[in-house]
Amino acid sequence: MGIIEGSQGTDPQIYRTQTFLEYLSSYPDVEVVGIEEANWSRAKAGLAASRLLSRNPDINVFYCHDSNMALGVYDMLKARGIQDKIQVIGIGNETEHMEAVKSGKLYGIVTQPPEYEAEYAWSCAKRAASGEILRLWYKNLVVSLTKDNIDTYFRPSLD
Repeated sequence: MGIIEGSQGTDPQIYRTQTFLEYLSSYPDVEVVGIEEANWSRAKAGLAASRLLSRNPDINVFYCHDSNMALGVYDMLKARGIQDKIQVIGIGNETEHMEAVKSGKLYGIVTQPPEYEAEYAWSCAKRAASGEILRLWYKNLVVSLTKDNIDTYFRPSLD
């Protein structure tokens, strides 16, 4: 497995890699063979994944810090004709990314339900306003979406 990160030193980069590696520690058969930075760029993600593949041709999964970068990895894999051999996972829930899961370009995405984020942000704001000292970072509820369950995910309309 390879990891494609966002910009070094940002909270999402740090916590997405840290939490993912902690989770993987329960799966000794899964090996992360490399981590590359792509600075949240679709084009840079394809290049980063290409570098990882040149050093580790047996990679069968790429975990990307966002779905835009995941689509960049997919584009690179497609250009090599190996898009069906390697699974790509991203983070986000924009329409383009959800459609990429439905069509099979991305194996899956991890998303944070906006209703939960709004409710939790409001809860934190009220606690902070009452003088409570909050931590700098909280793990959010996440939902994993694949072709098998993406149609059951409720995403409110912004209309």
